[in-house]
Amino acid sequence: MLIKKPRIPLAQIFLIGLLPSFIKVLIYRLKGFKIQKKVKIGIGSVIISNEVEIGEKTNIGFGTVIRANKIRIGRFVRIGSMTFIDTGSIEIDDDSKINEQVLIAGIKRPESGLTLGKRTTIMEYSYINPTMPIKIGDDSGIGGHCLLFTHGSWLNQLDGFPVKFAPIKIGKNVWLPWRVFIMPGVEIGDNVVIGANSLINQSFSSNLLIAGS
Repeated sequence: MLIKKPRIPLAQIFLIGLLPSFIKVLIYRLKGFKIQKKVKIGIGSVIISNEVEIGEKTNIGFGTVIRANKIRIGRFVRIGSMTFIDTGSIEIDDDSKINEQVLIAGIKRPESGLTLGKRTTIMEYSYINPTMPIKIGDDSGIGGHCLLFTHGSWLNQLDGFPVKFAPIKIGKNVWLPWRVFIMPGVEIGDNVVIGANSLINQSFSSNLLIAGS
């Protein structure tokens, strides 16, 4: 089942997003959001959800939209400016970082969601498609311009063309340099390095260096 949604929450951006950070935090707390001390939310940024928890000293840059049914963000998390997150659930553990101009969105289903472990980084200009769940373990790094897709379909399945929806799981201490493409259904173990510009369309175990297509 697909979930319909507006593309850009313009009303929330103009009504709440342009307010100073401390006023936004106060409004969100009055709505029932659990926001700890010294959380900063930049100008033009909004959080849209039914259930929100944000740990202390987390910083969200300007012009960023975070929209999900359930949001849990740990302590000392940094989310860069002009980043757009729109999925079913989002869970970001302590000390993790999402850089500027990252897009985390796609077709939304009830199970859609992204989970990031502790000290995990997603670098700028990456596109993460969490139509099916994506889990990334502790101390892993996703380089810039990386693509993680959990579905692939376009041509008519009734005519025999392939359609695939499958989650992605990336283990602990995994490094994806720039321009790595991870396809639906891929699982990567722990302590893995993937070469830049690689296309990964099958799963791999732990303690490996992977490169190519």
